[in-house]
Amino acid sequence: MLSGLCRYGPSIGYNPQPVKSIYVCSAQEEPAARAAFQSRGHTLEYSRGERYLGGFVGSHSALEAWIRPRVEQWCEAVTIMEDIAKRYPQTAYYGLAISLQNEWQHVCRTVPTAGAFLDPLEKALSSFLSTMLDAPLDEELRTLLGHKVKQAGMGISKP
Repeated sequence: MLSGLCRYGPSIGYNPQPVKSIYVCSAQEEPAARAAFQSRGHTLEYSRGERYLGGFVGSHSALEAWIRPRVEQWCEAVTIMEDIAKRYPQTAYYGLAISLQNEWQHVCRTVPTAGAFLDPLEKALSSFLSTMLDAPLDEELRTLLGHKVKQAGMGISKP
């Protein structure tokens, strides 16, 4: 397949560069893949997992190593928004709902198993909402706040 792309691709404006390609495979598959590609004269990178179009492709352990730092960054950002919400609740809500939330929602849409790693983020969001509303937050209220604004919620869904 790759040889065909390299041979016929340039005639239709597609110029593949195998040196920049990454083959995501398990450790058991790698020796056979290396042998197959090298026999055809292609040099590729090999990996257990890589970011792809904002999502992730690869093994569960590689996904965990990739997503944990992002969840920590999002939790830190929500904590910062929580501090801002004490004085400027509308600004904090807008920053969270319009910008930050879209980052983790994109990951959830592109990586089907991402939800398993987002529990710390939900805890940070619950704390944020409790601070912003200046009221304790129970499970029922958290669910209601997750509804869209048109449905009397805040549009901050559970990750």
